[in-house]
This record gives sequence, C-alpha cells and structure tokens, in this order.
Amino acid sequence: MSSFEEASRVNAAGQAYKGSQKHIQAYVNEHEALLSGMVLEKLQSSPGIGAGLTWVSPLKCETYKEYSDQEFLYKLDLGMHAGALKEFWPKGGPSWDALAKVTGPRTSGVVLVEAKSHVAELASSCGAADPASRARIEASLACTKRRLGVAPEYDWMGSFYQSANRYAHLLFLRDLGVQAWLVNIYFVNDHPMNGPATKQDWENALSDVKRQMGLSGKSVPYATDLFIELNPHE
Repeated sequence: MSSFEEASRVNAAGQAYKGSQKHIQAYVNEHEALLSGMVLEKLQSSPGIGAGLTWVSPLKCETYKEYSDQEFLYKLDLGMHAGALKEFWPKGGPSWDALAKVTGPRTSGVVLVEAKSHVAELASSCGAADPASRARIEASLACTKRRLGVAPEYDWMGSFYQSANRYAHLLFLRDLGVQAWLVNIYFVNDHPMNGPATKQDWENALSDVKRQMGLSGKSVPYATDLFIELNPHE
C-alpha cells in the first residue's frame, strides 16, 4: 500500500475511517476485554492457551501502527527469531491487523489477527517482483501446502495469497516452538462496506476460498475463524 493510499484511509492520528481496519482498532482500544473474551473462547480447547491476552497492536498511543517483518516479532518479544524469519520470508511480509501476547501463570504465546469486513478483502496476489524473493516465498508456501495436505497444483501465489502467507507464518512460528495462534476475524453486517449481512454469508464465501486453495475438508492447526456482529452504529 502506498503512503497516499494509507493516508486516505486514516486521519492524522492513524485512526481508520471505515472497514475492518476501523473495527479492529476500536475493539483493541475501546473493547479490549470483550475482544479478549471472544478470542479466548474460540481458543479455549487449544492446548497451551493462557488465561488472558495483552493486546500490543494496533494501539492508539502508537497511532494504531500495524507491524510486519521483523518488527512484529520484536513487538511480541520474539526478536530472537528475527534471523530465522529473514531466511524464511523476504522483506514485505504480512502486516498484522492486530497482535496479542497470551498471558498466564504457566504459559506464554502469541495471537496473530487478520480482520475482514467485506468479501473483496479475501482476494489478493503476491506483489513481489524480485525473482529471488518470489522463489523464497514459493518455497515456503510449497512447504506449508505439504504440511496441510494441499496438492502442489493449487496456486497460492495468486488470488488468495494473503490467506496463504498467514498460514505459512503461523506454522513458521510453531516450528520454532512458539505457542502461536491465528485468528481470522470476520465482521458481520458492515453496511458502509457492503459486507456480508450474516455469518452464513461469510461462511459461504470462505467455503469457496478454501475450495480454491485446496483446503476443503481440511483444518489448519492453531487457526480459527471468529465472526463479530456489528451494530448499526459501528
């Protein structure tokens, strides 16, 4: 995203005007306990999940900054893995919509969040132009596909590249021994963005995405979907 495009979506304080960016900012900063409760409820059956969450982005006091590449690791106190990430993925990796640390007396971990409020956000393609960068991405995605039992012929560099690279980064962290979870948040009833009006509408769209990614009938370990109903004033 260019600086002009980013500026057109947010005000001088970094606050988004609309869409999933606006909603995730509001939930992290204004409804933190509610968001944490919904996320923990989705993850409660997952081994190692802690008793609470501490949200570290996007924070109002940091002009709602989103983190990517090595920066997201340092934000989660995982800077010791920066070198491994550099080998795994070139610069320009996922920009996480929200990040949280899992807190508890006997456990620690991280939650990575990707948020959507309309179906068009599901589509994206790899924009890397450098041949070496593309080759590294393709190799990492191929490894992820094998891990998930997806046939090689499914193209993860095309229409649903964003979902693919999120899954790849989740498993990358897990391979390093990090207790990591990916939560895909889908906002329901975002009228200004002409988003899906019901959870079922979202599930129908996601079913088609999974089919095109070769994930029909498969589950991605440590990843879950959370549907949040918006009220007319949000």
